[in-house]
Amino acid sequence: MLSCFDSMCEKNDKKPVIAGIIAEYNPLHNGHVYHIQKTRELLNPDYIICVMSGNYTQRGEPAFLRKQVRVECALRSGIDCVIELPFIYATASAEFFAGGGVSILHALGCVTHISFGCESPDLTLLQKVANILAQEPKEYGDILKEYLDCGYGFAAAREKALHEILPDLPENLISGSNNILAVEYLKRLNILDSPIKPLPIQRKGASYGDTNLYESFSSAMAIRRKISEEFKITEEVASSIPKCTLDHLTREIQEGRCPLDLDRLYDFFQIFLRRESSLHLSRYPFMEPGLENRLKKALDRSSDLSNLIQAMVTKRYPATRIKRLLLNILAGITRYDFERFTEGSVPYVRILGFNREKPEIISLIGKSSTVPVVTKASDIAALDEDGKALFEIEARTTDIYHYLYPKKQTTRITEYEHQMIKV
Repeated sequence: MLSCFDSMCEKNDKKPVIAGIIAEYNPLHNGHVYHIQKTRELLNPDYIICVMSGNYTQRGEPAFLRKQVRVECALRSGIDCVIELPFIYATASAEFFAGGGVSILHALGCVTHISFGCESPDLTLLQKVANILAQEPKEYGDILKEYLDCGYGFAAAREKALHEILPDLPENLISGSNNILAVEYLKRLNILDSPIKPLPIQRKGASYGDTNLYESFSSAMAIRRKISEEFKITEEVASSIPKCTLDHLTREIQEGRCPLDLDRLYDFFQIFLRRESSLHLSRYPFMEPGLENRLKKALDRSSDLSNLIQAMVTKRYPATRIKRLLLNILAGITRYDFERFTEGSVPYVRILGFNREKPEIISLIGKSSTVPVVTKASDIAALDEDGKALFEIEARTTDIYHYLYPKKQTTRITEYEHQMIKV
């Protein structure tokens, strides 16, 4: 008996066009829906696969909505299959966030294109920057080191070095958050020598860091901030999100799962960081020499988690980096763990949900993936040591995530109980 996928192949031997998107959907808003629709319009793909962050995000924060909700919203908005971006990659800088996402798309073995939003979608220029970052010529490395030695943070130092190497580079080309990620996507494709083709799409609406609300197109940051201030969905927020997000946000707020109470972590850090020696703290990723002492001193100058973070911020150490550091300490992830997973290939791909009308996508991925595919808890037992260790990080960080709900929940779904979502 033929599977749905085998039947499809008999009727049409042409390789399916599959677009990959790497996203957080934190929460999914009208700009995200526009990107999905534009991908379909420009590419007419057979499927769109999204590699999505789990319960934590690149800003070093727990996701505003739990991943099950965000998966369903993605599937109702045009995504055909959602694959998880594990904690290690999801909470790292643009290089590792993009690198993990592209590595997963590449490992699937069936993705033909990667679609990403840009502030300035000039593919030629973006490729030129990506090639320098991938090859790291000596001239670039020397200039970068000079700026780092002057106290600049890595992102700022890299931007200045690139402008010296490429003096005709437009000023804003690598300053926008989406362009930064776009360059990292292209860089990883270059390093992997991947056949996946890039599809840049002009970002529509507010910029990533814009905290103002606008009619129809507001940033996820502005939406999160407004809900955290009001503890309800205002008309401005409602106009910026699709109905599926509106319905879920309303329910999650009513049932006490949103917005999260991050200050529940403050006592943990006060106790743990005072207990740990500076030597032990140096084991964690993003902890440069001297930063562990600054962290200990910040404990006495803070009254809540936000104060603790701000007490550590400098030009070299922006708030996002501090939050990523604290998240890795919270998760018990050492520098060894981080390097173990970011320097090699992804040990598995985990499908979180799929479109009921296109179930053959699961079979297609299973046939083409170069790494194990996880769809249920029993698949974990068959993973190698690295795969099991990476999944265990997901399991314990999800337990912590549940602890941050503003209202205590009587039931919690563990990672080992998670069922694929079908919409």
